[in-house]
Parts: sequence; structure tokens; C-alpha cells
Amino acid sequence: MLHAGEVQAGEVLPIFQELLPLQAAAYMNRARCLQSLECHQKAAQDLTAVLGLWEGANKRMMEADKEMQDACTKGLYTAQYLRAKSRLARGLVKQAAADVRDALKRNPPAATQKQLRELNTRVQAALEEHRRINAPLAKELAKVSIAIRGMPKIS
Repeated sequence: MLHAGEVQAGEVLPIFQELLPLQAAAYMNRARCLQSLECHQKAAQDLTAVLGLWEGANKRMMEADKEMQDACTKGLYTAQYLRAKSRLARGLVKQAAADVRDALKRNPPAATQKQLRELNTRVQAALEEHRRINAPLAKELAKVSIAIRGMPKIS
């Protein structure tokens, strides 16, 4: 699920198969720089572009080139990890959780799995805090909604 300011895969530069690793690396590096500057929305845009580039790659070319497959897999789980960090920093906790989950499904190496699990712990804590804060509000809104539905209609 994309949010305001994040780009769809089709909105990125055209994919040049021969330059794909370089294109993806350029966006990934800029995203890391933007994260260090705490520009998380722009970082998430670049990371979404990285995901779009790798997901839009020519499947036949990927199947024929083991090195390119490995670069794709690494690019995908790294971009999802970094985007999860940016989304968490922006308070988009559910989306961050989805990125962590998807990155873990790609079976990254042990060191990356450890980082993802640590990030997942922070995401789960943020989800719990979100629930704790919003549960009373949700109850009150439900009461108001029931009360409004029970009111006679004004003609």
C-alpha cells in the first residue's frame, strides 16, 4: 500500500536491463542519504522506486543470470528493510510491518535477518502503542456512530 508522496512502480525511470543494478544502486544510495538527513518520505519514494525497478525487470533475463537473480533478491530485501525503517519513522506502522514481513520471506542472510527481527520488535512495539492510544478513541467513536444512527432523520 502506497501513501502520499510514494511513487508507483510505473512512474520510475525506464528500466534498462543492462544498467538495472546501477539504476537500483543509485536510488538505494540516495535513499540512505535521505534517511540520514531524516527525509523519510523522500527516502521511501526512492526505495519504492528500487522495488519497482527490480520487480519490473525482464524475467527471462533474471532466470538466465544467477548473479542478476542474487542482486535482485538482495536489492528487494534491502529496499524493504530500509523502507520499513522510513515508514516506521513516519508513523506508518502497519506498512512498516508489511515491509519487514515481506523482506523476511525473501530469506536474507543471517545478519540481515537479525536486523529485520530487531526492526520487527520496534514495529510491534509501535503497533502496540498505536492500539493502546487508539482503542479508547475507537470505543468512543463507535458509541457516537451508534447514537447518530439511532437519531431520527430530519426531513
